[in-house]
Amino acid sequence: MSQLPMGSPGILIFIESENHIEVDSVKVSRKLLMLNLYKNKIKIIPSGAFAQLAHLTVLDLRDNLMKALGKIVFQGLVSL
Repeated sequence: MSQLPMGSPGILIFIESENHIEVDSVKVSRKLLMLNLYKNKIKIIPSGAFAQLAHLTVLDLRDNLMKALGKIVFQGLVSL
Protein backbone atom coordinates (compact mmCIF):
# COMPACT_ATOMS: atom_id res chain seq x y z
CA MET A 1 0.00 0.00 0.00
CA SER A 2 1.54 3.33 -0.97
CA GLN A 3 -1.17 5.56 0.48
CA LEU A 4 -3.48 5.35 3.41
CA PRO A 5 -7.09 5.43 2.21
CA MET A 6 -9.06 8.63 2.54
CA GLY A 7 -11.24 8.27 5.61
CA SER A 8 -14.81 9.42 5.80
CA PRO A 9 -15.16 13.01 7.02
CA GLY A 10 -16.42 11.76 10.40
CA ILE A 11 -13.46 9.46 11.20
CA LEU A 12 -11.56 10.75 14.22
CA ILE A 13 -9.33 7.74 14.97
CA PHE A 14 -7.48 5.70 12.33
CA ILE A 15 -5.67 2.54 13.42
CA GLU A 16 -3.65 0.70 10.82
CA SER A 17 -1.09 -1.17 12.92
CA GLU A 18 0.75 -4.39 12.01
CA ASN A 19 -0.35 -4.35 8.36
CA HIS A 20 2.95 -4.14 6.45
CA ILE A 21 2.08 -0.67 5.13
CA GLU A 22 4.77 1.15 3.18
CA VAL A 23 3.29 4.62 3.20
CA ASP A 24 4.61 7.45 1.09
CA SER A 25 1.74 9.84 1.74
CA VAL A 26 -1.05 10.20 4.24
CA LYS A 27 -4.51 11.03 2.95
CA VAL A 28 -7.04 10.83 5.75
CA SER A 29 -9.68 13.13 7.19
CA ARG A 30 -8.36 16.55 8.22
CA LYS A 31 -10.36 16.19 11.44
CA LEU A 32 -8.38 13.12 12.49
CA LEU A 33 -7.43 13.07 16.20
CA MET A 34 -5.40 9.84 16.37
CA LEU A 35 -3.28 8.12 13.72
CA ASN A 36 -1.75 4.76 14.68
CA LEU A 37 0.73 3.35 12.17
CA TYR A 38 2.55 1.18 14.72
CA LYS A 39 4.56 -1.82 13.50
CA ASN A 40 4.40 -1.43 9.73
CA LYS A 41 7.10 -1.17 7.07
CA ILE A 42 7.24 2.59 6.68
CA LYS A 43 10.74 3.63 5.58
CA ILE A 44 10.38 7.24 4.47
CA ILE A 45 7.97 9.98 5.43
CA PRO A 46 8.17 12.92 3.02
CA SER A 47 8.08 16.57 4.02
CA GLY A 48 4.58 17.85 4.68
CA ALA A 49 3.07 14.36 4.93
CA PHE A 50 1.02 15.38 7.97
CA ALA A 51 0.58 19.07 7.08
CA GLN A 52 -3.22 18.92 6.90
CA LEU A 53 -3.67 17.16 10.26
CA ALA A 54 -3.76 20.13 12.64
CA HIS A 55 -6.20 18.38 15.02
CA LEU A 56 -4.03 15.28 15.47
CA THR A 57 -3.21 14.66 19.14
CA VAL A 58 -1.68 11.17 18.83
CA LEU A 59 0.70 9.94 16.13
CA ASP A 60 2.19 6.47 16.66
CA LEU A 61 5.01 5.53 14.28
CA ARG A 62 6.81 3.04 16.54
CA ASP A 63 8.44 -0.11 15.19
CA ASN A 64 8.69 0.91 11.55
CA LEU A 65 11.72 0.81 9.26
CA MET A 66 12.44 4.56 9.23
CA LYS A 67 15.37 5.55 7.07
CA ALA A 68 14.50 9.16 6.40
CA LEU A 69 12.18 11.91 7.53
CA GLY A 70 11.58 14.95 5.35
CA LYS A 71 12.77 18.30 6.71
CA ILE A 72 9.34 19.53 7.65
CA VAL A 73 7.55 16.20 8.10
CA PHE A 74 5.87 17.32 11.33
CA GLN A 75 4.95 20.81 10.14
CA GLY A 76 1.29 21.59 10.85
CA LEU A 77 0.98 19.15 13.75
CA VAL A 78 0.24 21.89 16.26
CA SER A 79 -1.86 19.70 18.60
CA LEU A 80 0.71 16.97 19.27
